[in-house]
Amino acid sequence: MPGRKDDPAPYSRESGLRTTCGPSGWQRSRFRCVAILVTATLALNCQSNSGLSSGQSLASSTESAGSESLELDLAAVCERVSQSLSRLNSVMATIDSVNPATPERHVWTIVAAKDRMRSEFQWHGRYQDRGDDPVGTERYFDGSRFDVFFPHNGTYETTRRFAVSPYTRKILFNFFFECLGWWPPGDSSDCPRRGDGSPEFLCDIISDERCRLLPDRKSVDGCICSVLYIPRVVRLWIDPVIGMPRRREQLGTSPDGAEMVIGVYDLREFEEVVENVWLPRLIERHFVKANRRNFHRIVHYEVNNVSESKFNCRVPPGTLVYDRDCDESHQIPGGLDMLERRVGRLKDLMARQNSDGFDFPRARGIRIGLAISLGILVWLLGRRCVGLCLSAARRTMQLAPDFKPPH
Repeated sequence: MPGRKDDPAPYSRESGLRTTCGPSGWQRSRFRCVAILVTATLALNCQSNSGLSSGQSLASSTESAGSESLELDLAAVCERVSQSLSRLNSVMATIDSVNPATPERHVWTIVAAKDRMRSEFQWHGRYQDRGDDPVGTERYFDGSRFDVFFPHNGTYETTRRFAVSPYTRKILFNFFFECLGWWPPGDSSDCPRRGDGSPEFLCDIISDERCRLLPDRKSVDGCICSVLYIPRVVRLWIDPVIGMPRRREQLGTSPDGAEMVIGVYDLREFEEVVENVWLPRLIERHFVKANRRNFHRIVHYEVNNVSESKFNCRVPPGTLVYDRDCDESHQIPGGLDMLERRVGRLKDLMARQNSDGFDFPRARGIRIGLAISLGILVWLLGRRCVGLCLSAARRTMQLAPDFKPPH
């Protein structure tokens, strides 16, 4: 009936269009069904897309976690270590070392290695210039010659005869190289070993037939590490992502024959100093028996571009050179600047000690008095010895009066 509002509007047979402007009821119902279908389809698509993206994110996060905790066998771990070591051709490190028991005493060390060459500078941190340290040293080793320079005293010692172990052990076995376990790839000589002949450097450890991979991986500073182990020698926590050790335990044998831990080295704050070369910024050494800890902060690195000039000592004019092979000494001409520096250092030392209440004239008088007393004592002892010898000779002559000394 045309009077009812819910009746559909009539069609015009001429145009085939509805004669009313608004949609009818059954059209609205049809539109609602289409809208519901479209909404459901979009919801399903969104849900599937969100599920796909969440699955992708889960997969990526799992892959990321897997990259941080790689589960490898012994051969794969050793291969990663070998690759990491081969990418490091030369290195120079500036190290600030301190013992927590005496935090005011810093020791500075600059150590460098390239092929067979080594150099090591060491001085105490309380001196502004390493030449001011009376016990400061500079050591140089090129594989065939071993030189030591004492900048404070202005003396230089050189030798080829003593450029062998055990004289070169200190520079080859520097604590930095020992903790890192790195031996220069360009050095074809045999790596130094411990006193009992066990391996110390990583290249020897991973090639040792006793080396094995422990089944349980350990976490060190939030990184999952594979553990390499040689009984009674060493235990290494290797980070397979960077191919470097994060912890090292030096092992030995106790007096009762059991395995014991001698020292623990923790390598922390690794940094990619150059591409694919990771090195620590902090090393902590714990000596178990002595219950002593040393902290070494590496403040500067120079990697794979160390100049050969770092391994050649340039002694200043006026230096006294001592050749230990032929037991001869000579002095490099010149040296007025060195003498002036020494005089200046002596004046500074006297000023500092005078400010602390040390009386140099009185101390000099005490030394002179002690020297005179010592001379008198030696003179009296000498007279006494001569008197005893003469008395013994007289008694001998009395007992053998017919004795005649040979002509």
